[in-house]
Amino acid sequence: FAHPVAALGVQEDQFTTEERRIESHDGIELDTTIYIPSAEGPHPAVLMTHGWGGDKRQLQPLASVYASNEYVVLAYTSRGFGKTEDSEGSGGQVNSTSELERKDASALIDYLADQEMVVNDGENNPRIGMDGVSYGGGIQLRTAANDDRQNAIVPRATWYDLAQALAVNGVIK
Repeated sequence: FAHPVAALGVQEDQFTTEERRIESHDGIELDTTIYIPSAEGPHPAVLMTHGWGGDKRQLQPLASVYASNEYVVLAYTSRGFGKTEDSEGSGGQVNSTSELERKDASALIDYLADQEMVVNDGENNPRIGMDGVSYGGGIQLRTAANDDRQNAIVPRATWYDLAQALAVNGVIK
């Protein structure tokens, strides 16, 4: 069987990746991977977030598709997630869609705005979309409600009310 990303025409020579630790608004470091298209830029960007309990590695297949189509992609592990034997993950503590997560996303948008490889539509205003699932989708909704720099969001299989999602009709999942 062919790898699903290969079926989408993704070729490794269309982009490179770099691991980066990026300081957020409160000084904690977020574990990120940046995908840089091989084609000459600047390029629009996509900020990618993962679901609850996940990390940036789960975003690799879709991030590769975006990068192969000439988007700069910044995939990150949300605060408090991602600690394994092989990775220290992102700093801080998990807070279920608090202002901290929203501020983290805005800090990463600031970071992308400072990258020469990213198209800007004005000062500190990168041409950017956000993509992610579940918990990551919730972060997108909160970020879009408070930071008007996103040009598009793709909140996949997400929720709009965490209490309702975890206790549907009063029954705890």
